[in-house]
Amino acid sequence: MMLMSQCNTFEAWSLTVMSSYVQRGYMKLTCDLIETQDLLAFQTFTNLIQTYGPQEYMLPNITGTGVPLSTIFVAHHNLVTYGVSFEWTRPRPPPGSGKLATKRYYSPETAVEQLASGDLFRGDAEVQAWYRQNRGSLEPASVVDVPGMAKWVQFAQVCFATEVSPAGCSAAWPDVFNLTHPFSDDISVADGL
Repeated sequence: MMLMSQCNTFEAWSLTVMSSYVQRGYMKLTCDLIETQDLLAFQTFTNLIQTYGPQEYMLPNITGTGVPLSTIFVAHHNLVTYGVSFEWTRPRPPPGSGKLATKRYYSPETAVEQLASGDLFRGDAEVQAWYRQNRGSLEPASVVDVPGMAKWVQFAQVCFATEVSPAGCSAAWPDVFNLTHPFSDDISVADGL
């Protein structure tokens, strides 16, 4: 949060102080406005989740959104992964191997499929029944453009997964940004969430 505030409020100061982080490879950009805007857009999405219960103990009504909680977690994972420095990405390739560190981004469908078929849930009848019922619908149309979801992941796997982005990624970003940032002042729960 502090870095987001610095980028938006103290950009000149951030450019001076954060440049050493970029030079050392901790960050790709001094003020990563992609990350900042995507996190703000994701926050806008999560703010649409209504709450219920007594004022002192409000609970989010996740099921009321029609979006599985696992889908929201996967999108959040992808956004956090984008923000983590490649220095902290594991497993690291061996020094001198010529291989690049790689970040893993998941579509909600892929992540839930891997969880449901993994050792933890493979034998759980309730989980398997839920997955059979919801497979193919884990990312409702109302959230397909939210940063961190499958459309965002397709771009991230090409342009953000390794320390060196392929040519054309920066030029392509404005088009992807417009596709993955649908929020405006007139969006509401009535618009599908």
